[in-house]
Amino acid sequence: MNLREISSICCFLTMLLALQAGPAAGQAPGKLSAREIFYSPPVEPPAAKKEPAAQAKKPKEQKPVETASSKPAVAKPAPAPSRPADSTGVQMIPAAYSTEDSVALGLRYSILKREGSETTEVKPDTVFHSGDRIRLRVDVNTQGFLYIINRGSSGNWNPLFPSSKIAKGDNRVQKGTQYEIPAGYVFTFDEQPGTEKLFIVFSRRPVSDLEELIYNLTGKQDLKTSPRPDDGKILLAQAKIEDKMVDRFRTVYSRDLIIEKVDEATPPPPSAPSKDNAVYVVNPSKSADARVVADVTLIHK
Repeated sequence: MNLREISSICCFLTMLLALQAGPAAGQAPGKLSAREIFYSPPVEPPAAKKEPAAQAKKPKEQKPVETASSKPAVAKPAPAPSRPADSTGVQMIPAAYSTEDSVALGLRYSILKREGSETTEVKPDTVFHSGDRIRLRVDVNTQGFLYIINRGSSGNWNPLFPSSKIAKGDNRVQKGTQYEIPAGYVFTFDEQPGTEKLFIVFSRRPVSDLEELIYNLTGKQDLKTSPRPDDGKILLAQAKIEDKMVDRFRTVYSRDLIIEKVDEATPPPPSAPSKDNAVYVVNPSKSADARVVADVTLIHK
């Protein structure tokens, strides 16, 4: 075999290896869906920083003790408190960590239809008919503050949640609890066809604009920095929210949201229910000011 043949074989093998390795090396990881993000576990806390233990130093030769007449005494500063050490003798630096800061903000909502004594989740795009009785179910993936308002025939929006029938009007919500709205009754479609509209806001912090309309707040505090005014907080039954405020929330906070509509045919990720008829809305941001907004349209024919 001459030199030219050897060179040709080497070039062929190099090209073959490049074709096999190229797609894997250049393949971008797939983006997670809204449902996958919703059920993703919190990120593990960062490992504590470690500082190597101080190495033992050889004792220095002692100098002659100076007398008070030769040099005045100087007070020595108190030694700094030592950090705790692990089993290996390595000093540890504690790091502040919160589980709530390690997840994206996620909302899941579904429509429950009651037939007789049974209630089942139906597809999000279900068309309803006169006499159908439904409720809205909401789940969240972390603690926060939930607002649900309904657009009336006058064009104004009225609050459905918070409700005096749920936690005495408190709108703080927790992961692992299902919230069904309206509390204590169901929506019943009458003989008049039309469209029912709901608007959902889920936020890590209280939304001051909505809170001031829905609650009578003591002291008009800054809800972002001040403690929540639990004492003296009164839910206003006749609160009205104008269209322009809802439009502003929709415009500002609908950016960068990931929305996924699923039904029972959609393969579920780990931890998700196997039979799932719902809409997932996720804000990937882990900021303290993150919010999720969602429009729910109920079609009645």
